[in-house]
Amino acid sequence: MNTTEPDGRTGRARPGAAEEERRCVSADETRAFGRSLAARLGPGSVVLLFGELGSGKTCLVQGIAAGLGMDPRRVHSPSFIMVNRYEGHCPLNHVDLYRLREGESLVDLDLGELFAGDGITVVEWAERLPEAARPRPRLDISLSHLEGGGRLLRLRPVAAEETAAPERAGRLSVTRRRPL
Repeated sequence: MNTTEPDGRTGRARPGAAEEERRCVSADETRAFGRSLAARLGPGSVVLLFGELGSGKTCLVQGIAAGLGMDPRRVHSPSFIMVNRYEGHCPLNHVDLYRLREGESLVDLDLGELFAGDGITVVEWAERLPEAARPRPRLDISLSHLEGGGRLLRLRPVAAEETAAPERAGRLSVTRRRPL
């Protein structure tokens, strides 16, 4: 069973599910959602974006940057250099794996260091990142086109452990705890 909120969010009525859905009818609405999402992220957060070309991944990153107090007009898809870092009160690492080819090494990108770092890391084209290289915890967001226009964003928190404890399953927690 799906429910729809007045602001376009939809939720699935499944016990213990922490997934969310959001419908955005425009690029501006996608950026606005990114701004609100930024308030739920913090140092060490990792967000993996999945979706076809033109599905709104960069618009969402622009919104996250705006939510962190950065100028979203400076945020562009880093397709040719693969990683851009934007400085602010919490740094934003913007990774784009679009040009990463099958079997190409991720070592040069040093994603492990970005994932463990003090900033928020958002990865576009995360489907090109092998499952073993995807950090935990993280937030996976799948973006897709809707018939008639707009986008559907599906948010799925991935817990640090394979199965989230029932008391934590309903919360969206994507901030990584750094070892002391």
